[in-house]
Amino acid sequence: MRFWQLNYVLDRKGEPPVHHEIALLRRAIEGKAQPLGYSMLSVVLNRIRHPEENSNPKAGGKKSEPMPLARLRIPMGLVRLCINDIHRSKGVTEMSEGLDQSCAFPAYICGQLMYEYENLQRASNDNELNVSILDRYYSLASTYPALAFPKIAELAKTHLRKLRRDRPGTRNAIERNLLELHSKLQPSAAGAYPAKLSLEGQGLFALGYYHRKAWSIAQASSRKQSNESTDQNDTEEN
Repeated sequence: MRFWQLNYVLDRKGEPPVHHEIALLRRAIEGKAQPLGYSMLSVVLNRIRHPEENSNPKAGGKKSEPMPLARLRIPMGLVRLCINDIHRSKGVTEMSEGLDQSCAFPAYICGQLMYEYENLQRASNDNELNVSILDRYYSLASTYPALAFPKIAELAKTHLRKLRRDRPGTRNAIERNLLELHSKLQPSAAGAYPAKLSLEGQGLFALGYYHRKAWSIAQASSRKQSNESTDQNDTEEN
């Protein structure tokens, strides 16, 4: 990550408040002795929840586009740095660079669920979406999961029914992922999902979404390369 890139993470014009620039410089120079904290995390998360570049104006209004993975890399790197500085101060295990399927933080698991539901909706729609689940529910789900996810799960039933008819293999794979993630949540008396996420929890939610997205894209790319290699070998043998 370069300093100018971090400035654009914090401010749309690349001109964050001076105290934020100083905090980043001190963290870069003095390392863990000058940890980033909740203030920096709050700014980054607010930018992630309201990314101006996520929507594309087109004829007839806005068409929803998924959060581009490349554009998320630097913001999520800063989120992870903030979270790990906070965790270090509490003696809590630090977050890895990639998907940690053994991580039991409910907020992290909920972030992964957010991606899987987004993936489900897009898989069931051949046409561009005017408004995606991510557009409608990311902000709410990352703050009040217990309010957002029952609504998201209800919408998902329609998408699963459509995939069962049109793309059963894809439907089975996504449903398997959803069931696996739900099994990792530990419901309380209040319900299946956390009622409210702290600022730290919101950061873990964002990391869960990003890590699951990156992992899923890498898995799909690997499968595609494997299939292409198999097809090429079959052609050469024939």
